[in-house]
Amino acid sequence: MKLLNKLIIALAATQALAGFIPIEGTFIQAWMYARWDEPDYIGPKDAWDQEASYWKSIGINQVIDGDIAYKNPGESNWRACYESKLDSVVVECRDKDIIFEKAHKYGWKVYIGMGVDNDWWNWDLTNDEHYEKFKAAMMKAGAFAHELYDIYNTRYPENFGGFYSVYEVWNHNKQNYGDSIRNLYAERLAEGFNIVIDSLNKIDPTKPLLFSQFATDDPYATDISDGGPYGFGTLENNEKFWTRFYEVAQFRDQDKNLPMDAVGGGGQLIDSVEPWTKAYGDAIKNSGSKIDYYANIESFQQPPYHFLYDTKRTPLYGRNYNSPAPVGRFARQIAVAQRHTKGIFNFAFSHFHSPVNSIRGYYEVLLNYLQTQKGDEVSPTLPDSIIIIDTVAKNIALSNELGYDVIDSVFKFYWVGAKDDHGIHRVKLNRMVEVNGTLQDSTFAYSVSVSTTSGKVAHEPDSMYFAHSTGRECIGLQYPEEEDCYNPRYKGEADYRFVVQDVWGNETFSKPFTLKSTGGRTTIIPELDTIIMYEIPAKDTLRSYFAIDSAWAKEGSKPNPINNQTQWTKNGLRILFDGNAWKIQYRVYSAGEYGLSIYSPTGARTYYKRHSLKVGSHELPLPNNQLGYSRFYVRIEKLR
Repeated sequence: MKLLNKLIIALAATQALAGFIPIEGTFIQAWMYARWDEPDYIGPKDAWDQEASYWKSIGINQVIDGDIAYKNPGESNWRACYESKLDSVVVECRDKDIIFEKAHKYGWKVYIGMGVDNDWWNWDLTNDEHYEKFKAAMMKAGAFAHELYDIYNTRYPENFGGFYSVYEVWNHNKQNYGDSIRNLYAERLAEGFNIVIDSLNKIDPTKPLLFSQFATDDPYATDISDGGPYGFGTLENNEKFWTRFYEVAQFRDQDKNLPMDAVGGGGQLIDSVEPWTKAYGDAIKNSGSKIDYYANIESFQQPPYHFLYDTKRTPLYGRNYNSPAPVGRFARQIAVAQRHTKGIFNFAFSHFHSPVNSIRGYYEVLLNYLQTQKGDEVSPTLPDSIIIIDTVAKNIALSNELGYDVIDSVFKFYWVGAKDDHGIHRVKLNRMVEVNGTLQDSTFAYSVSVSTTSGKVAHEPDSMYFAHSTGRECIGLQYPEEEDCYNPRYKGEADYRFVVQDVWGNETFSKPFTLKSTGGRTTIIPELDTIIMYEIPAKDTLRSYFAIDSAWAKEGSKPNPINNQTQWTKNGLRILFDGNAWKIQYRVYSAGEYGLSIYSPTGARTYYKRHSLKVGSHELPLPNNQLGYSRFYVRIEKLR
């Protein structure tokens, strides 16, 4: 029987291993990891040990660090992040030692960049002068590669994996100019890569070369042969371009092409990923190239386009930089990669889904998917209460360099009680908007879980701004006819819904409510489907509110009453300390449902809980303060 049990356990382990989908490699950037060992880093002191364990659990054993050296347009010198001795190279940082030291400690392979001339983004390789500059840049890449190999392969021969070409190629409009122009561009690009490959063969022919291109699926294209107004290469022309490139480029068996799927960067919609992923693979196959085909999955999420058109205005509506993608979307990208590629690289686990930088739920749900190919089926709950402060936008507008003709009013939302078994990814303010005769569920404002690239503790979203204007709706838009004109401003009142999205992507919607300017505070209690309207109380007329000076800190220290004396209010609300925790004592004269609220000095409700109370005296525990304010107000009100 013992032998049978062992065989069953072994079989189960084999099956689990066989079903596991590994993420083999990740990109990482020194601006983040270089701080993990610094004495003043305020994040986890064992960040590297934690990160190494997370990498191991999801299969990562290869890392790409491309930020080695660069040259800016108009400058003659290059700037490097290692001890370069090359001519015209200025050493401005030395963080590459860190990634190789950690690779040696934890057993990773490192693929190192070879520098990039940032004039690249202005070059047209069908132009002879630009082509000569490109060839010179690729010769410089070979020189960087030789020096990097001599330094780091000597010190870390088991961890020096190979090289990464930082030059990103996209589906530029030359792909649509016909076979002659398209082939010329592809051939000249390939010849530049051949310069690098020739250099690598002389250095060490066993070390692979990796590179990663991207493409934008032009939403304005009306035909497969039409690049649209923006002129991006079409799917068909892009495949023809890469087929010719692979025919000319002299890639070796060990080299890897890992195109970005461009979902995070906004070039592709999730529904477009599969045909483009397949097209790259078909180009490699049809060309007869020896290069291996891997996926580079972008696991981040940008703000919606209409939050990006004016960076000065963006902070009013939510986060204006990349955030983790919901794991459900990440899983769809993984499934596509599984069907068409040999393996998976990722940009970038450490930045977006690692518990070192984000709430742990992203990692938990991702790991479960990789192990079981199953998602999270439990939807999040709505907040217990949502408080909306309606205020004049003067201070906020000025701080964001906005004029009064643009923003007339700003709503600040606070909420408590939104819960999920793994964590909240995003909370949104949505409204149904008519576009071309059909209603669409459009996001007007949102807040996302906060990552910790600065070392601060990660937390779920708990507040956001929403600004509106009664003036011109399309200020700042490059193309006023776009549907984004409807976002994020409106004229007059409108019905909205609060949407809570968990880390997998499940969503829970509140019932519609009307949002209008009142000059005061609106409290929404989704469970009761009620809206309570009242003004922010003046500090000298608190009435049923209780004010207390406090050193109530985020770390959970205890409230410190004025002069350490028990505090009372006129209606019998009492604050006391029982030796272990602070409590609110309240006498009930009529049994029923009561709501306990705590407010910051600005009038924002930061805590809400319902209690079913009988007639008599009750002691209700105070929560830990989450904002660190020095004075707070308490209110208890009968709900029914």
